[in-house]
Amino acid sequence: MAGLKLMRTRVTIVNGPPMRAIVSAVTFGLLLASCYGHPDERLPALSEELTDRSFLSAEPCAPPCWHGLQICSATRAEVARTTSLLSFLDPSGAKTRDSYRRDFCADSGVIAPLAEMEVPCARPGDRTCAWFVFHDDVLVGIHLLLNYELSIRDTQPAFGDPDYVTISPWGPECPACKLTMFYPSIGLAVSHDTSVCSAWSQQCEPVQDGLPVDPALRVTLVEFWPQAFFDQVRESGEALAWPGLGE
Repeated sequence: MAGLKLMRTRVTIVNGPPMRAIVSAVTFGLLLASCYGHPDERLPALSEELTDRSFLSAEPCAPPCWHGLQICSATRAEVARTTSLLSFLDPSGAKTRDSYRRDFCADSGVIAPLAEMEVPCARPGDRTCAWFVFHDDVLVGIHLLLNYELSIRDTQPAFGDPDYVTISPWGPECPACKLTMFYPSIGLAVSHDTSVCSAWSQQCEPVQDGLPVDPALRVTLVEFWPQAFFDQVRESGEALAWPGLGE
């Protein structure tokens, strides 16, 4: 990407106590995928109306828009109204909570008191499918946890190659792997994560060495972020050059 200096800093795993989830602007979505649906479980085949593929089809709108909602402008009431109309969500089971984290819609991007709304899937009902974050009742983040099988290869026709990637070691008992691909021009971050202990050496470390990404890896999380989020990732030193897809 022109004008972007991508870091090649190596992440090294050392022996020590069990790893915990790394909480930062880049890795917040890891908590969603790890706590609300095991990333390695086999997902059931679902009919089209029970899954959300709008970010791929650009219908009814293309990213960074999601079902008519725009980050930094949509209100909490508009989100509630939209989710009540989507067949793949069960808004009757929605849960809300308060949190403190960075509001990337604010000019300063400061840590702020935020409200979060977790909406379960219509099927399977024990999984979360969407997670919305609000500041002063304005939408500042959308996180989609996929309830169907989607590979990184499957996203290529819609998104092409990402501008850059990050890798994160995580896991309750061992350093596993989270790989996130960033598309700042359309406001998307797309992630694969797994709790398999061998994944760090098999999936994340090769990216540091410039080896291509396995195209069959499953997409588990899709996030909509304001531009300031992508700016922070570029400035954090965590961004790596995209090594391409393997065969």
